[in-house]
Amino acid sequence: MESKERVTAWLQVAMTGIEWIVAASLVVLAALATWGIAVEFFSVGFTPQGLNGYTTIIDGTLLVFVIAELFKIALAYIRHEGVIPTVMEAALVAVARKVVVLDAHAPAQELLMRGGALGLLLLTIGASWYLLTRANPEFGKEIPKPE
Repeated sequence: MESKERVTAWLQVAMTGIEWIVAASLVVLAALATWGIAVEFFSVGFTPQGLNGYTTIIDGTLLVFVIAELFKIALAYIRHEGVIPTVMEAALVAVARKVVVLDAHAPAQELLMRGGALGLLLLTIGASWYLLTRANPEFGKEIPKPE
């Protein structure tokens, strides 16, 4: 029985290490995405060159927000807190990111298909959030942190 407890303790330590590696990787990804935004911003500059350069900057900025939400999920998981509200927030940010940078110059059929799919995704996530809130009124409320 003692060896089983030792193995379980070792596996728990290994999993905690993996969780921290994933969290650190997300920080590196956020830094790289932020660097990419800065490079793109200075390459576009302040001269009007169409919307494509600015759309790329907005897309990169929203990507950093998605990575930040994923980091919050990783931290909540490490702390053994509920992650479902944070996952729902990340899903909303990720889908909203795609809506914001939707290519309006795409063919009409493709634009309708993508816009419809993203709208359906947003509706589904919103309905899921509503149903979870109805089932558990405490869902999504932030727990006050001790001072």
